[in-house]
Amino acid sequence: MKCAKCGAELKVGCIYCSVCGQEAQIVPDYNLLEDDFLKSLLKEENQPKQEAEKKKPQPQPQPKPKKKKKKGILIAAVIVTVLLAVILTVILIKQKNSNSYDYQMQKAESCIQDKDYIKAQKYLEHAIEIEEESTKARLLLADVYLAREDKDDAIDILKDVLKIEENNEAAYKKLIEVYADLKDYEAIAKLASKVTDSRIMALFSEYQVTAPEADLKSGKYEELITVEVFSQQGTTTYYTIDGSEPRNGTIYKEPIALEEGKTTVRMISVNEFGIYSEETKEVYEIQFKAPDAPKV
Repeated sequence: MKCAKCGAELKVGCIYCSVCGQEAQIVPDYNLLEDDFLKSLLKEENQPKQEAEKKKPQPQPQPKPKKKKKKGILIAAVIVTVLLAVILTVILIKQKNSNSYDYQMQKAESCIQDKDYIKAQKYLEHAIEIEEESTKARLLLADVYLAREDKDDAIDILKDVLKIEENNEAAYKKLIEVYADLKDYEAIAKLASKVTDSRIMALFSEYQVTAPEADLKSGKYEELITVEVFSQQGTTTYYTIDGSEPRNGTIYKEPIALEEGKTTVRMISVNEFGIYSEETKEVYEIQFKAPDAPKV
């Protein structure tokens, strides 16, 4: 053993160095050759392991996805989502509008303004399917039919309005106009005959004809009489005295002179539109009074 301080050889069993007096410490001798030899052995032992590890296939590093590619995919996903949302919204709106009476009416009125009567008719028919009792849609549909010169369908739809609402003034006005345009005054008179409301009856004033009246009422008379007839201004009155149809009778111009016996006078008036009034019928019986018996 050597002294750790001065390097002198220590005697076996000595506690202190005989040279410097340093307390003896057990320090093993260091041999560089031995150290190199050990290192070489370790190196030779580890070399096969390192070569084996080198021969092993090393895992290939996976390429990291580019940030730009990720960003592009994200943008595409957002666009697709937005498009799907828009499409879904449009479908829902269309479905809602398809079942909306107000929407159908609004579109119909817009088409009428643009004079697109075919589309307007489809919207109105759909509106009626949604609200079966709608008179507003039917009146507007009648206007569309008239604009397309389809008067028969206009008349039918207006009659439907009157079935739903008996005293619908607008429907009566339109029907009167259509019948007048067709010169179907008999239809106007027939329509008027069903009216009980005075407000509606006023719509027919231009086409109404009052029945003629005689100054003498039915009865028995003991002398010859003449019957004077009064009729509405602007009308022509026909009469017969044999009980036959007055429309084929004589035009009244002067008082009617009656003879002895029983006479049935039938009278009727007609206006410029060919609308006839109700008939007036009077029965007269003329029987002269027997003269007084002579006195002796």
